[in-house]
Amino acid sequence: MNINPNIPFCDEEFVEKIIRLYSKNNLVQEGISYATVKDYCDSWDNLNPISKHGDLKNVQRPWALKAILATIPIGGKILEIGAGEPIIAAILNKIGYKVTVVDPYNGSGLGPTDYIKFTKEFPELRIIRESFSHDIETLKNEENSFDAIYSISVIEHLSHQNIMDIFKGMKKHLTTKGFSIHCIDHVHRGNGENDFTEMIKNISKLSGISNETAIKKLKCINNDINTYYLSAESHNAWRMGKPYEEFPMREMVSIQIITKSEDIQIAL
Repeated sequence: MNINPNIPFCDEEFVEKIIRLYSKNNLVQEGISYATVKDYCDSWDNLNPISKHGDLKNVQRPWALKAILATIPIGGKILEIGAGEPIIAAILNKIGYKVTVVDPYNGSGLGPTDYIKFTKEFPELRIIRESFSHDIETLKNEENSFDAIYSISVIEHLSHQNIMDIFKGMKKHLTTKGFSIHCIDHVHRGNGENDFTEMIKNISKLSGISNETAIKKLKCINNDINTYYLSAESHNAWRMGKPYEEFPMREMVSIQIITKSEDIQIAL
């Protein structure tokens, strides 16, 4: 196995271990959930190199990897929306998936602009420099062809219309048995909580999950000591030098959604 120096830990032993641990793992459930300390600790023990980002990606990146291994047979065709530095895509490629990355790399949503750098560092990946939607030109001949389309900390940065376009794109490009898999930053309490709650309700509805189910799951967060929250240290890094009064602490969690393509509630 050729080792990409940007993911030096991803050798044959690492790949065999994560396939053994997470392939068809019944701990990953369809529907809406939220990140937990238990899952984070499991990732720290078994996926340590990708559990050190310093914020919610500590738990989001490993969960996305587990979710795909649990739902999509190895060798499947998958697509990541807005990958940024495509570490998870590269690991999935090493495992044996056929991976496409779609990211405009134009700085939108505070995302990176390092398209040339990433194409050089991850030459094994197919990287499309566009925004994912139902009318993406590069994928016009790939309708109903992806077994999974996933994103990690992307959707919450987009407008309502852009989110609609993404769901139209997934409806168009997923196979009839394909999966929509997403980790979403969510302000559970603090500045912006009402807007974020509405966003989660909207994404849930588009995914085929009722608002009642989504709200019930969000309420569970309050009384679950196992909920994984963004730390004060990570919040301080996100502040990026702004006065605290302009960027006060908020309770940030990761919402996780897995649904089948047939459940997506949007017309093309």
